[in-house]
Amino acid sequence: MKTIIISESQKKMLLEAYSSNFSFKTLSKLSKNKDKQYAYCKKYLGEPFSEGSSRCVFTLSDNFVVKLAFGKLRDAGINQNKNEYLTYTLSESPLLARVYDHDETFTYLLCESVVQAEEVDFEKILGIPFYGKFVQNTRKYPNEKNGDVEVGYDAYFDNLKQHNEKYDGVDVSSVLNYIEAKMDEDCYDKRVEEVINSNKWFKEVENIVQNHRVRDVSNVSNFGIVNRDGKPLIVILDSGFNLDVYLNNYVF
Repeated sequence: MKTIIISESQKKMLLEAYSSNFSFKTLSKLSKNKDKQYAYCKKYLGEPFSEGSSRCVFTLSDNFVVKLAFGKLRDAGINQNKNEYLTYTLSESPLLARVYDHDETFTYLLCESVVQAEEVDFEKILGIPFYGKFVQNTRKYPNEKNGDVEVGYDAYFDNLKQHNEKYDGVDVSSVLNYIEAKMDEDCYDKRVEEVINSNKWFKEVENIVQNHRVRDVSNVSNFGIVNRDGKPLIVILDSGFNLDVYLNNYVF
């Protein structure tokens, strides 16, 4: 079987072909008017599934989302879009959600669709609980009564055996808070450093934070899970919110 590799521009054309007449060209033309951009996305893509102070996220397909700068802090959203694109392209880190395209002024990004992470994802994939103890798997199966049980990530987590067991090591939250704190202060914790240096995932998060000044990595809601080469991987959802954006757009 021959593998066909397409360019990002070709990929964008294919996306537009099955997205109910949604056009990135039209969205780009509306870049000077945030309300028209928002209305256009809402018309063809439906309500955004996520909204923050400066950006909202629309589902384009099962594999792609559109991150649109919007709201009173739209300029912050534009800066976040630009930073997220630059962080992804400069770092080439597998721990970042993929960014496929953007308009000239970064009013939107075309990104990889990522499943929102839960605390249980960290203990299953990393073997370490997010907070001080293991938690019970609470994932639901909405179609189970109809005999159509969902597969994929839900099935992957079925065999989680730890339920509310105490953990005497350094938890994920403590490590991520420590990594973020090192940007602002001179701190050293031998126990946490040993965990970081012995775990490739933590080490890569530390590299991203140190090299690109990314913030908010201690928040579980800023992580998702993707399939990389047949295996689940926890990735950072928003690498655009860095120290510069925080100081320039959120400190008044």
